Amino acid sequence: MNWHWVCSQPPISTYWLLTPCSPTAQDKLWNLSKNPNGLTHAFYTLSHGIRLHYVTSDQRSNEPPKIAPKNVIIFLHGFPDSWALWQSSLSSSTLRFGSALVAVDLPGYGGSDGLENHGATDVLEAVTEFVVGMRELYGIDGEDDMEMPKREKRVIIVGHDWGCIIGSRLAAEAPQLADRFILSNAPHVRSSPTFPSPIWAFNR
Repeated sequence: MNWHWVCSQPPISTYWLLTPCSPTAQDKLWNLSKNPNGLTHAFYTLSHGIRLHYVTSDQRSNEPPKIAPKNVIIFLHGFPDSWALWQSSLSSSTLRFGSALVAVDLPGYGGSDGLENHGATDVLEAVTEFVVGMRELYGIDGEDDMEMPKREKRVIIVGHDWGCIIGSRLAAEAPQLADRFILSNAPHVRSSPTFPSPIWAFNR
């Protein structure tokens, strides 16, 4: 059994997280020349040069689509995970109908570069820039020159676990990034020092 690095530069630098990954699964999920479940591997480069790996149901992953999808659904995984967490959702023909599905590896996970500083704000800013980039790529914020009327385009952010916490901050601090936020498997955050907790500290 081979071991696959899930976290290439973990938030906690004192240890590395390993999960078993068979050669077959590794080739299926991480061979960039292949299209797992009909998905396309792609990279988005942030303004400071960090590259975030993501997979998308759109075959033209690095070019604006000729026909804008009705929705763009962006999936944020938790800890310790990667885009592969969302395999079942990304394979859904129902979700793919009229929607571009995008599952990103958070900074330091999967195929994404790690950040020089891995604080909560650093991760949030990286994810924010990625979401803005996807909005631009799929014409959400651009001129309405595609077949699909701009008013019908929607961005939906789906977060699980740690991705849910990031999604909660986006919903609270930058709600204009998405029309809907679907957040699961994390506590509802009470943004008050009256109820101190590590989760509250993350959201300060």
